[in-house]
Amino acid sequence: MPALPEPLRKKLLALSGAGALALAACYTAFWEGHATRPYADSGGVLTVCYGHTGGDITPETTRTPAQCEALLAADMRQAFAVIDQQVTVPLSDGQRVALAAFIHNVGAGAFARSTLLKRLNAGDIPAACDELRRWVKVNGVTLNGLVNRRAADEWLCRYGLPAPRIKGDGQSESRLHPVPAGLAVRGRWLALAA
Repeated sequence: MPALPEPLRKKLLALSGAGALALAACYTAFWEGHATRPYADSGGVLTVCYGHTGGDITPETTRTPAQCEALLAADMRQAFAVIDQQVTVPLSDGQRVALAAFIHNVGAGAFARSTLLKRLNAGDIPAACDELRRWVKVNGVTLNGLVNRRAADEWLCRYGLPAPRIKGDGQSESRLHPVPAGLAVRGRWLALAA
């Protein structure tokens, strides 16, 4: 399974310890991109900033970068509220980040009706993570950007937030994140030790 894109991994690593909301905002911004002027997304929905949609947008609406940051934070808080209301099983921070970004992208209603949520609440986390791969089409057309995004969502769902890499001298990228016992370096990531 593909790992997170390296620029995204570095951004998330830099925010380690900042909390799930900040991580979700960073993760979502990476995939959504930034536009201060409204545009129609691939589904024809009027969108501004970091994938913000809704009745508060008109074709003439423009936002400042600060307004976009505030909208993203509010959108992430709403996504986490949906998770807290609808998910009945414990989740890791990586799973919460992946789900918040997913909800922001597909909408709370689609999430509420999804097989993904049903599988989550049944406690079948691996099957729920598998479901993310199915959400790659807009109007029946598979979009490469969504394929890549869902692969990263699935990765976060399965493996959690990135851990620091180990340098050639055996030291971690971050003193805050030593390599935990029972884990070993596998390529760029930590994995269970054999």
